[in-house]
Amino acid sequence: IAIHTRSPGGGHNMSANAIANGLERHKGIEYTIINLGDKMSFVKELEGLWNYLSRHNMAGLNEYINITQSSDNNHNLIQFRRILTHVANQIVNDFQPDVVVSVCPLGSQLLGYIKKSQLPRIKRTGNDTQSNRPSRHDCRGIIPTGGIETVTYVSDWFGGVFKEWSDNGADWIYSPSKEATKSLIAYSTDSTPDFPRKITTGSLILRQEFNESIEVASRKQFRAERGISSKEKVLLFNSYGDAESINLLQDFSKDQEGFTVIVLCYNEPKVLDEVVRLQSNFSGKLIGKLWLDDIDKWLLCADVIFTKPGPGICAESIMTNTVLLLNTVNGVMPQEVGVYEKLINGHLGYGITSKADFDNALKNWISNTPKFKQIALATKRKKIADGCDDFCKRLL
Repeated sequence: IAIHTRSPGGGHNMSANAIANGLERHKGIEYTIINLGDKMSFVKELEGLWNYLSRHNMAGLNEYINITQSSDNNHNLIQFRRILTHVANQIVNDFQPDVVVSVCPLGSQLLGYIKKSQLPRIKRTGNDTQSNRPSRHDCRGIIPTGGIETVTYVSDWFGGVFKEWSDNGADWIYSPSKEATKSLIAYSTDSTPDFPRKITTGSLILRQEFNESIEVASRKQFRAERGISSKEKVLLFNSYGDAESINLLQDFSKDQEGFTVIVLCYNEPKVLDEVVRLQSNFSGKLIGKLWLDDIDKWLLCADVIFTKPGPGICAESIMTNTVLLLNTVNGVMPQEVGVYEKLINGHLGYGITSKADFDNALKNWISNTPKFKQIALATKRKKIADGCDDFCKRLL
């Protein structure tokens, strides 16, 4: 099984790793994760552009999305077609996959080219070869065409804006929500009755270690391991590498005691420098972390998280009863608009569009106002199932 990913922010990569962990629980399965950024040089350049626009020019990012999504067949540009054909042939030749799974829009675009690849197939052990391997019926009785089965997992929780998720190169598509399924059907250029039959509506795929953390320990235990008392108020502040975002903490730092603020700096030294600048005037604990490999455990320590409305981080926050302060100060990422609207309409977080909103949300939290209690209760009652086991069973 070859898993295609490409993720400027980490969300798609998280999905790829979660699926890989799910496959580990099944004997006899070989898999490899392929970062398409390593296969296509232009992808890394796009990632740099995407990261800059998402942090400094959200209007520019939205315009970029509008341009690239305005054509029904934008991957038929001849140069792009040549690149995708070359990469597809290379992947088939190098990895000889039985199944290719995409967890990102670019990977889904590539699936049709994987199908068209006519390279010779390498013989495996015994009498089993990929060229004579019988076609398998998938979970709905559809027989995948060709020797390689192609699958898309839509890692944008409530659909997003990317038409590539609906690319007809996939034999079947795993959707994480009813909203995502509607988007898939709406964006599909395949108007035949067969296309909706390709879609299985399940749940968002979450990280294995995250689920294990919830099962084996409590918030009190994780706090004790990190020297944080059970009575202390803890804010996890996700900067996404934006040094200017630290200014939101400027007034909060002057008169609040008994608080711990952990700032995730996204491996940006400039953000860490801003945290250090504020530390001398901070009444509580202000801790800068360049990166957190165990963010699942820090979520279990935190009461509140300030973060962009990314699907994975928001779902995991809800599962740990961590109240969301949704960062939209510089706008909302196009693929995260659906997540933001769903959470705000469901009273599952505060929308933060300005410093005034941020200060007000913190005051609500500190004073435990009726609005904060309403959001905290809705967060506690919300149940989110992990779709990883379901997806892997259908895949195998």
